[in-house]
Amino acid sequence: MRLSDIEKLVSRAQILSIVDAMDRKLALWYGSVSAGKTVASLFAFLLAVAVAPKTGLIVIVGKSLQTVYQNVFVLFQNTAIFGPVLARQIVYTPGATSARILGREVMIVGANDAKAVGRIQGATIALAYVDEAALMPQDFWNMLVSRLRVPGARLLATMNPASRNH
Repeated sequence: MRLSDIEKLVSRAQILSIVDAMDRKLALWYGSVSAGKTVASLFAFLLAVAVAPKTGLIVIVGKSLQTVYQNVFVLFQNTAIFGPVLARQIVYTPGATSARILGREVMIVGANDAKAVGRIQGATIALAYVDEAALMPQDFWNMLVSRLRVPGARLLATMNPASRNH
């Protein structure tokens, strides 16, 4: 996919957000519903997977495995957005707790309550993508950030804040 092709799919603001996120340990996309933050963040995530540290886990987190499928993998399989070549590099079975993205194993985590902390406790995480971070239990979020322990570890997340003060 050429840059001119990408420019037809995403706005200049989305491209700038992807570029800006490349050197951030924590990158958050927030804003109104249908603002394009998920598509931009997923492009950034794919770039991050390509250069992620080889040690440590790569994880995708959402409220549930179902919401991760709906909000992340359905988009990844949309060839009008990500193209057929990238779509073939993303293998996921709905409901599974792992996927393969660009040849890397990716752990899928549902974090709908405080018990979800146990799913990542003790893990060393190289890269995390969080769908709807505002919905994560605070204890889970804190544990996730503390697990970014390898040099170059990063976390990318989207959110629709419940209010301006969230």
